[in-house]
Amino acid sequence: MVKRSVFLLVMLMLFQSLFGRSARVGQIPNGSVFGCKSCHTGNGGPRNAFGLDIQNGFLSQAGSGGTVVWGVDLAQLDSDGDASTNGLELQDPEGAWKIGSSNPGKSQDVTNPGDAESMPTTGIPDPSKLPAAWSLSENYPNPFNGITRIFYNLPANGAVQIGIYDVQGRRVQTLVREHLSSGMFHYEWNGTDSAGQEVQSGVYLCVMSFEGQIRQQKIIYLK
Repeated sequence: MVKRSVFLLVMLMLFQSLFGRSARVGQIPNGSVFGCKSCHTGNGGPRNAFGLDIQNGFLSQAGSGGTVVWGVDLAQLDSDGDASTNGLELQDPEGAWKIGSSNPGKSQDVTNPGDAESMPTTGIPDPSKLPAAWSLSENYPNPFNGITRIFYNLPANGAVQIGIYDVQGRRVQTLVREHLSSGMFHYEWNGTDSAGQEVQSGVYLCVMSFEGQIRQQKIIYLK
């Protein structure tokens, strides 16, 4: 009788654990694309980097009964360290998606936030197509709230300066001021000024200078 009770208890705990895992697939945007592998190294195996971040700080309560707290904080993390935020990988860079809502973005563009080998290519320039002239590409996402990525490339070594300016021409933030080798680069701006304060919603200019020439891109920040 005791053995039977222990067996039933173990089976109940296993069922609750498996049910909790499967239910969480619907608690992140586009969770159905990778299923359990969004948070685990396999179908219910050890948690990957994204799953560990959720377990350690983004559950409504500890244990299998907790639901994932998806939002801007979890979306802005880069759990697997592949230089793409969780939100960018799951097609919700702003962390605006809610449980029960339609999945954002395109399912074919979803990548796994817990796998460093799975990373987005949408909106990211291809290094093999590096042009002969230097360039400043449009930031992504744009408009943005939280973090936007600014892409630029250099066909030769040289001094680079990149700053953020408001529409009155006042410098808001200096992002880059250094001598760089040729190649493709990106920089993340989190919408703060040089004092670390969040800027107001509105239009800003990303201005880059290289070899005596200037290029600029319009950035829209939304709170």
